[in-house]
Amino acid sequence: VTGFGILGHAENLAAAQVSEVDIVIRQLPVITSMATHVEGMPDFKVSQGYSAETSGGILAMLAPEKAADFITELSSEYGQEAWIVGEVAQGSRQARIEPD
Repeated sequence: VTGFGILGHAENLAAAQVSEVDIVIRQLPVITSMATHVEGMPDFKVSQGYSAETSGGILAMLAPEKAADFITELSSEYGQEAWIVGEVAQGSRQARIEPD
């Protein structure tokens, strides 16, 4: 996930769904200390989810009961980190950030 940032990609993914769902992002993974470094740069949209620094991988939707096992396997088999960043909810093919 690069270029559009995590929210931009979530918007594209939500818009392409057959069902009317929203993608709700509850955690925003960013590079360590990135938010501190960009405080004085309003066009650098880290906290809004539109900067590439709010992503850096693949945005995938999995059934909730399978997500934790997927993360464990990804880590043990490939040494890669992954995070559960949100959920899919009934909606209108939109994406948004709603911190817990």
